[in-house]
Amino acid sequence: MSRRREEQGSPLTMEAISDLLDKKLATHSQTITTELHRSFAVIETKLDTLQSTVSTNSLKITELESTINNHDQRLEALESTCSALASKNTQLAAQVLDLQSRSRRNTIRVLGLPEGVEGAQPVAFFGRMLEEMFRDVLGGVPEIERAHRSLGPKPAPHQRPRPVLIRLLRFQEKDRIIREARAKRGQLRYGSHPVLIFEDYPPEIVEQRKKYSEVMATLYKLGCKPALHFPARLTVRLNGVEGRKSLSSVQDANIFISSLPKASPPDN
Repeated sequence: MSRRREEQGSPLTMEAISDLLDKKLATHSQTITTELHRSFAVIETKLDTLQSTVSTNSLKITELESTINNHDQRLEALESTCSALASKNTQLAAQVLDLQSRSRRNTIRVLGLPEGVEGAQPVAFFGRMLEEMFRDVLGGVPEIERAHRSLGPKPAPHQRPRPVLIRLLRFQEKDRIIREARAKRGQLRYGSHPVLIFEDYPPEIVEQRKKYSEVMATLYKLGCKPALHFPARLTVRLNGVEGRKSLSSVQDANIFISSLPKASPPDN
Protein backbone atom coordinates (compact mmCIF):
# COMPACT_ATOMS: atom_id res chain seq x y z
CA MET A 1 0.00 0.00 0.00
CA SER A 2 2.83 2.43 0.76
CA ARG A 3 4.31 1.63 -2.64
CA ARG A 4 1.03 2.55 -4.37
CA ARG A 5 1.09 5.93 -2.65
CA GLU A 6 4.60 6.52 -3.89
CA GLU A 7 3.55 5.63 -7.45
CA GLN A 8 0.61 8.04 -7.29
CA GLY A 9 2.94 10.85 -6.26
CA SER A 10 2.83 13.27 -3.45
CA PRO A 11 -0.43 15.24 -3.01
CA LEU A 12 -0.47 18.94 -4.19
CA THR A 13 0.21 21.40 -1.51
CA MET A 14 -1.01 25.02 -1.31
CA GLU A 15 2.48 26.18 -2.05
CA ALA A 16 2.57 24.11 -5.21
CA ILE A 17 -0.81 25.40 -6.29
CA SER A 18 0.31 28.97 -5.63
CA ASP A 19 3.46 28.47 -7.67
CA LEU A 20 1.45 27.00 -10.50
CA LEU A 21 -0.99 29.91 -10.47
CA ASP A 22 1.86 32.41 -10.38
CA LYS A 23 3.41 30.76 -13.44
CA LYS A 24 0.10 30.74 -15.29
CA LEU A 25 -0.56 34.35 -14.32
CA ALA A 26 2.89 35.41 -15.42
CA THR A 27 2.41 33.64 -18.73
CA HIS A 28 -1.00 35.23 -19.33
CA SER A 29 0.27 38.59 -18.18
CA GLN A 30 3.14 38.41 -20.62
CA THR A 31 0.77 37.38 -23.40
CA ILE A 32 -1.65 40.20 -22.59
CA THR A 33 1.18 42.71 -22.32
CA THR A 34 2.58 41.63 -25.66
CA GLU A 35 -0.85 41.83 -27.29
CA LEU A 36 -1.50 45.24 -25.76
CA HIS A 37 1.86 46.52 -26.99
CA ARG A 38 1.06 45.22 -30.47
CA SER A 39 -2.43 46.76 -30.41
CA PHE A 40 -1.12 50.07 -29.08
CA ALA A 41 1.51 50.11 -31.80
CA VAL A 42 -1.19 49.64 -34.43
CA ILE A 43 -3.33 52.34 -32.80
CA GLU A 44 -0.37 54.72 -32.60
CA THR A 45 0.36 54.13 -36.28
CA LYS A 46 -3.27 54.84 -37.17
CA LEU A 47 -3.30 57.89 -34.90
CA ASP A 48 -0.15 59.20 -36.57
CA THR A 49 -1.80 58.70 -39.96
CA LEU A 50 -4.98 60.37 -38.72
CA GLN A 51 -3.01 63.25 -37.24
CA SER A 52 -1.19 63.70 -40.53
CA THR A 53 -4.52 63.65 -42.40
CA VAL A 54 -6.04 66.15 -39.96
CA SER A 55 -3.03 68.44 -40.33
CA THR A 56 -3.23 68.22 -44.11
CA ASN A 57 -6.96 68.92 -44.05
CA SER A 58 -6.43 71.82 -41.65
CA LEU A 59 -3.97 73.35 -44.09
CA LYS A 60 -6.40 72.83 -46.96
CA ILE A 61 -9.26 74.35 -44.92
CA THR A 62 -7.07 77.35 -44.10
CA GLU A 63 -6.22 77.74 -47.78
CA LEU A 64 -9.89 77.39 -48.72
CA GLU A 65 -10.92 79.98 -46.14
CA SER A 66 -8.31 82.35 -47.51
CA THR A 67 -9.47 81.68 -51.07
CA ILE A 68 -13.14 82.13 -50.10
CA ASN A 69 -12.36 85.39 -48.31
CA ASN A 70 -10.49 86.56 -51.40
CA HIS A 71 -13.41 85.53 -53.61
CA ASP A 72 -15.86 87.27 -51.26
CA GLN A 73 -13.88 90.48 -51.53
CA ARG A 74 -13.72 90.19 -55.31
CA LEU A 75 -17.42 89.34 -55.45
CA GLU A 76 -18.28 92.39 -53.34
CA ALA A 77 -16.17 94.53 -55.65
CA LEU A 78 -17.88 93.01 -58.71
CA GLU A 79 -21.34 93.51 -57.16
CA SER A 80 -20.48 97.12 -56.41
CA THR A 81 -19.20 97.62 -59.96
CA CYS A 82 -22.24 95.83 -61.42
CA SER A 83 -24.58 97.97 -59.33
CA ALA A 84 -22.81 101.13 -60.48
CA LEU A 85 -22.92 99.96 -64.12
CA ALA A 86 -26.60 99.05 -63.82
CA SER A 87 -27.35 102.49 -62.39
CA LYS A 88 -25.32 104.12 -65.16
CA ASN A 89 -27.03 101.95 -67.77
CA THR A 90 -30.43 103.01 -66.42
CA GLN A 91 -29.39 106.65 -66.65
CA LEU A 92 -28.06 106.21 -70.18
CA ALA A 93 -31.18 104.31 -71.26
CA ALA A 94 -33.32 107.13 -69.88
CA GLN A 95 -31.19 109.69 -71.73
CA VAL A 96 -31.41 107.71 -74.96
CA LEU A 97 -35.17 107.40 -74.55
CA ASP A 98 -35.42 111.12 -73.89
CA LEU A 99 -33.33 111.88 -76.99
CA GLN A 100 -35.47 109.54 -79.09
CA SER A 101 -38.61 111.22 -77.80
CA ARG A 102 -37.20 114.67 -78.53
CA SER A 103 -36.17 113.61 -82.02
CA ARG A 104 -39.80 112.57 -82.67
CA ARG A 105 -41.28 115.65 -81.05
CA ASN A 106 -42.44 117.12 -84.36
CA THR A 107 -43.49 113.79 -85.89
CA ILE A 108 -47.02 112.44 -86.23
CA ARG A 109 -48.08 108.88 -87.07
CA VAL A 110 -51.00 108.46 -89.49
CA LEU A 111 -52.88 105.16 -89.67
CA GLY A 112 -55.38 103.97 -92.26
CA LEU A 113 -54.08 105.57 -95.46
CA PRO A 114 -54.03 103.10 -98.38
CA GLU A 115 -50.63 102.03 -99.66
CA GLY A 116 -49.26 104.17 -102.50
CA VAL A 117 -51.89 106.90 -102.20
CA GLU A 118 -49.12 109.47 -101.68
CA GLY A 119 -47.61 108.85 -105.10
CA ALA A 120 -44.09 109.96 -105.97
CA GLN A 121 -44.22 113.21 -103.94
CA PRO A 122 -45.26 112.24 -100.40
CA VAL A 123 -44.29 115.58 -98.80
CA ALA A 124 -46.53 117.60 -101.12
CA PHE A 125 -49.38 115.07 -100.90
CA PHE A 126 -49.45 114.85 -97.10
CA GLY A 127 -49.12 118.62 -96.79
CA ARG A 128 -52.30 119.10 -98.84
CA MET A 129 -54.06 116.26 -97.00
CA LEU A 130 -53.34 117.78 -93.58
CA GLU A 131 -54.41 121.22 -94.77
CA GLU A 132 -57.75 119.79 -95.93
CA MET A 133 -58.30 117.77 -92.74
CA PHE A 134 -57.37 120.56 -90.34
CA ARG A 135 -58.33 123.66 -92.24
CA ASP A 136 -59.91 125.13 -89.09
CA VAL A 137 -56.67 125.12 -87.08
CA LEU A 138 -54.02 125.46 -89.80
CA GLY A 139 -53.49 128.71 -91.65
CA GLY A 140 -52.50 126.88 -94.81
CA VAL A 141 -50.44 123.94 -95.96
CA PRO A 142 -48.11 122.95 -93.07
CA GLU A 143 -44.41 122.82 -93.77
CA ILE A 144 -43.18 119.23 -93.75
CA GLU A 145 -39.53 118.23 -93.44
CA ARG A 146 -40.05 114.65 -94.56
CA ALA A 147 -42.77 112.02 -94.87
CA HIS A 148 -42.54 108.27 -95.45
CA ARG A 149 -44.08 104.93 -94.66
CA SER A 150 -42.75 103.00 -91.68
CA LEU A 151 -39.97 100.56 -92.46
CA GLY A 152 -40.95 97.09 -93.53
CA PRO A 153 -42.04 95.21 -96.64
CA LYS A 154 -44.99 96.51 -98.58
CA PRO A 155 -48.11 94.62 -97.46
CA ALA A 156 -50.39 92.68 -99.78
CA PRO A 157 -53.59 94.43 -100.97
CA HIS A 158 -55.75 92.68 -98.34
CA GLN A 159 -53.33 93.47 -95.50
CA ARG A 160 -53.27 96.53 -93.25
CA PRO A 161 -51.33 99.44 -94.79
CA ARG A 162 -48.15 100.63 -93.15
CA PRO A 163 -48.32 103.73 -90.93
CA VAL A 164 -47.18 107.05 -92.36
CA LEU A 165 -44.64 109.14 -90.43
CA ILE A 166 -44.77 112.86 -91.07
CA ARG A 167 -42.21 115.22 -89.54
CA LEU A 168 -43.42 118.81 -89.47
CA LEU A 169 -41.09 121.78 -89.39
CA ARG A 170 -42.92 123.60 -86.60
CA PHE A 171 -43.95 122.05 -83.30
CA GLN A 172 -46.89 124.46 -82.98
CA GLU A 173 -48.47 123.09 -86.16
CA LYS A 174 -47.89 119.53 -85.04
CA ASP A 175 -49.46 120.31 -81.64
CA ARG A 176 -52.56 121.87 -83.25
CA ILE A 177 -52.96 118.83 -85.52
CA ILE A 178 -52.73 116.40 -82.58
CA ARG A 179 -55.21 118.37 -80.47
CA GLU A 180 -57.70 118.57 -83.32
CA ALA A 181 -57.22 114.87 -84.14
CA ARG A 182 -58.11 114.03 -80.55
CA ALA A 183 -61.17 116.24 -80.67
CA LYS A 184 -62.28 114.61 -83.95
CA ARG A 185 -61.45 111.05 -82.91
CA GLY A 186 -63.41 108.63 -85.09
CA GLN A 187 -64.43 111.40 -87.55
CA LEU A 188 -61.27 111.80 -89.64
CA ARG A 189 -61.42 110.18 -93.06
CA TYR A 190 -59.51 110.13 -96.31
CA GLY A 191 -62.09 109.35 -98.93
CA SER A 192 -63.87 106.26 -97.61
CA HIS A 193 -60.99 105.29 -95.32
CA PRO A 194 -61.08 106.16 -91.60
CA VAL A 195 -57.86 107.80 -90.48
CA LEU A 196 -56.23 107.95 -87.06
CA ILE A 197 -53.47 110.40 -86.14
CA PHE A 198 -51.23 110.03 -83.10
CA GLU A 199 -48.01 111.41 -81.77
CA ASP A 200 -44.99 109.31 -82.70
CA TYR A 201 -43.41 107.78 -79.61
CA PRO A 202 -40.51 105.34 -79.13
CA PRO A 203 -41.62 101.70 -78.65
CA GLU A 204 -40.81 101.83 -74.93
CA ILE A 205 -43.14 104.80 -74.42
CA VAL A 206 -45.83 103.13 -76.54
CA GLU A 207 -45.71 100.07 -74.26
CA GLN A 208 -45.99 102.23 -71.16
CA ARG A 209 -48.96 104.11 -72.54
CA LYS A 210 -50.66 100.95 -73.80
CA LYS A 211 -51.04 99.78 -70.19
CA TYR A 212 -53.55 102.58 -69.61
CA SER A 213 -55.87 101.63 -72.50
CA GLU A 214 -58.45 99.70 -70.45
CA VAL A 215 -58.31 102.21 -67.60
CA MET A 216 -58.96 105.15 -69.93
CA ALA A 217 -61.84 103.31 -71.64
CA THR A 218 -63.42 102.70 -68.23
CA LEU A 219 -62.96 106.34 -67.22
CA TYR A 220 -64.65 107.51 -70.44
CA LYS A 221 -67.61 105.23 -69.70
CA LEU A 222 -67.85 106.68 -66.19
CA GLY A 223 -68.15 110.18 -67.59
CA CYS A 224 -64.62 111.27 -66.73
CA LYS A 225 -62.21 113.08 -69.01
CA PRO A 226 -58.84 111.30 -68.82
CA ALA A 227 -55.70 112.61 -70.48
CA LEU A 228 -52.46 110.71 -70.90
CA HIS A 229 -49.45 113.00 -70.76
CA PHE A 230 -45.91 112.27 -71.80
CA PRO A 231 -44.43 109.82 -71.18
CA ALA A 232 -47.23 107.89 -69.45
CA ARG A 233 -48.82 110.07 -66.79
CA LEU A 234 -52.59 109.94 -66.41
CA THR A 235 -54.72 112.85 -65.26
CA VAL A 236 -58.49 112.79 -64.83
CA ARG A 237 -61.06 115.57 -64.74
CA LEU A 238 -64.48 114.74 -63.30
CA ASN A 239 -67.74 116.27 -64.45
CA GLY A 240 -68.63 119.28 -62.35
CA VAL A 241 -65.28 119.24 -60.55
CA GLU A 242 -62.55 121.77 -61.23
CA GLY A 243 -58.94 120.69 -61.46
CA ARG A 244 -57.45 117.36 -62.40
CA LYS A 245 -56.38 114.35 -60.39
CA SER A 246 -52.98 112.94 -61.26
CA LEU A 247 -52.54 109.15 -61.20
CA SER A 248 -49.01 107.80 -61.34
CA SER A 249 -49.77 104.15 -62.18
CA VAL A 250 -52.43 101.80 -63.50
CA GLN A 251 -52.89 100.47 -59.96
CA ASP A 252 -53.60 103.98 -58.68
CA ALA A 253 -56.06 104.49 -61.53
CA ASN A 254 -57.93 101.28 -60.67
CA ILE A 255 -58.14 102.33 -57.02
CA PHE A 256 -59.47 105.71 -58.12
CA ILE A 257 -62.07 104.07 -60.38
CA SER A 258 -63.27 101.85 -57.54
CA SER A 259 -63.88 104.95 -55.42
CA LEU A 260 -66.06 106.66 -58.03
CA PRO A 261 -69.87 106.79 -57.72
CA LYS A 262 -72.19 105.39 -60.38
CA ALA A 263 -71.42 106.29 -63.95
CA SER A 264 -72.62 109.71 -64.98
CA PRO A 265 -73.13 110.79 -68.59
CA PRO A 266 -70.24 112.77 -70.02
CA ASP A 267 -70.56 116.48 -70.68
CA ASN A 268 -71.49 117.40 -74.21
